[in-house]
Amino acid sequence: MDLTTLKKRYPMGLATTAMNLDDFKHLYQYKKNDIAILEATPIVTDNKSWQVGDYQSTQNFLALCRKHRVTPQSIHSFHMAEIGHDMTDADPEVRKKAIELNMEMFAAAHDIKANYMVVHLFNEKVKRTPGETLFYAKEALKRLLPEAEKTGVYIAVENLYYDWTITQINHLLDEMNHPLLGICLDVGHAALYSTAHEELALCGDRLLGFHIHDNCFKDDDHLIPFRGEIDWQAFCLALLKNGYQGPLMYESFAREENESVDEFIDACHASYLKLLQLLSAATS
Repeated sequence: MDLTTLKKRYPMGLATTAMNLDDFKHLYQYKKNDIAILEATPIVTDNKSWQVGDYQSTQNFLALCRKHRVTPQSIHSFHMAEIGHDMTDADPEVRKKAIELNMEMFAAAHDIKANYMVVHLFNEKVKRTPGETLFYAKEALKRLLPEAEKTGVYIAVENLYYDWTITQINHLLDEMNHPLLGICLDVGHAALYSTAHEELALCGDRLLGFHIHDNCFKDDDHLIPFRGEIDWQAFCLALLKNGYQGPLMYESFAREENESVDEFIDACHASYLKLLQLLSAATS
């Protein structure tokens, strides 16, 4: 398959974490590299680039996207456990506040016309039985789903380390059985407990999107693909077998020493073209 066809089938996306977290001015670099899709990742509630729920801030963000011909395709939930965003925290008050905070994200996602919201429903620092893990995840989804139904925004559950794999997520989605639920496969996380291609094979038609980044199988490094040790050829073969067609959303953000944001985004795009070359070779 030629590169032009592959670009249409698998357009490149880049999460806003690739830029300095509070500064989206580097979106011009998206336009330069023909990156037309982004995942908005506010991280904290007072993000200066886009304050979720603030009308003027949302309009400014959308105007910036239009200026640089970028479409917000997805949104990441607030997930920083260390600042109280854990929707599965052991403390019921923390859980309640985190869930309510993320319930507000659906209207924000709808405002920017995002298709789905990525959610974290597990905290690897809290030891729980499989039954407890599933219970807290279901509890959060039961609160979030009415907002998804109001807005039409899908929920993409992300895999997180050893005790929150695609197998566990499939058990959760089997029990919930809701058309607005799916999977966001974090390739880097998958490589820490299995392989990216084996986890991709388990996603089936529940796959809503990706978080693509690399590591060396020890830490969640969020490197640009081909700067780590993930087998990207095997990933590409699994991608073709899965039948998914949609954005390849990069969530790389770890820059090398003295590497500027602009240089980093250029390198992300070069990596994407290398992935397409592997896909092209696999279809020849």
